[in-house]
Amino acid sequence: MTKQPSRTSECTKHDVRNRLVQAGASLDAARLELDTNEPGWLNVAASNAVLAGIAAADAACCHALGKRPNGQNHNEAVHPLETVPHNGPTMAKLLTRLLSAKSLSQYGLEFMTRPQTERLVKAASDLVEQACLILAQ
Repeated sequence: MTKQPSRTSECTKHDVRNRLVQAGASLDAARLELDTNEPGWLNVAASNAVLAGIAAADAACCHALGKRPNGQNHNEAVHPLETVPHNGPTMAKLLTRLLSAKSLSQYGLEFMTRPQTERLVKAASDLVEQACLILAQ
């Protein structure tokens, strides 16, 4: 089976700003949801952390590369993110950590634990911060 080429979309400065705003909003929601003690809300917090990471990765790729991955498989975003100057490899590791929890947090039949969710929110926070640093350069 041959590997399909990754799909990408070109982006503008406006798109960079929008994706970064979306990353921040998803991260804020994850932090608020983490404050609840209801098990189901931990999955929602984790899911929003994943969404924050994806949006931050998009913003970083758009800013540095002028395009972002736009395929069905979110894991295809890891390699382009690695190529972003300065902190791309670090951001790619954070995105990989977040994407590894996507299915469990969004579709899983089990509840996320508080420690799992806290680690994901921290990873998302670090990824959003790294994206902001790239945009500030």
